[in-house]
Amino acid sequence: MKSPSRSVAGNSEGALQERLTAAQLARKNGDSELALQIYGELRLRFPAEPAPVLEAAKLMREAGRYEEAELWLDAALERRPENTALLAERAWLAHDRRDWPEAERRWAVLRERFPGDPWGYFGGGRSLLAARRVEEAETLLADAAERFPENPGIAEGWAECATRRGDWGEAAGKALGEVPRPRTRCSCGLCPGSGRPGLLAEGR
Repeated sequence: MKSPSRSVAGNSEGALQERLTAAQLARKNGDSELALQIYGELRLRFPAEPAPVLEAAKLMREAGRYEEAELWLDAALERRPENTALLAERAWLAHDRRDWPEAERRWAVLRERFPGDPWGYFGGGRSLLAARRVEEAETLLADAAERFPENPGIAEGWAECATRRGDWGEAAGKALGEVPRPRTRCSCGLCPGSGRPGLLAEGR
């Protein structure tokens, strides 16, 4: 029988990070199944922690295992309905399935519930662009650029709208002039070098 001290230590933050690192190493080595096994273990040991579910869902999504990822995310959102990263990952599932109406609905829910978070605007713009709804994407991202004027991820998405219309001069202005670059390290998840997993880095 384990002592209480060992049991507590086994479920500590340090143990979580150690196993997350092991999962990342397995992914780097091409062993996705081992990584998912570790994430499954962590989901049971740390049910309130979103990180194992987020990483597993992203891995499943990249492998086209959308239904499994959806189940994991739905269960996690029952515990953490306010977690914007979980909500965003669920919207990316619809995006990658090319289910544009559902992707739009999920991004809209994120924007409505969390208007101060850039994820819903950035992701919503990317999904609209992917669906070739350039004018709607431009309207959304123009609003986002006003809300988050120092966010380069949103600025680049907004500039892409002009590029899609063939207006290269306007695209350059939006990307480099009208929306200033951040002077400090951003933690929004959309910026290169951000402290959170970047959406822009996924190439959407």
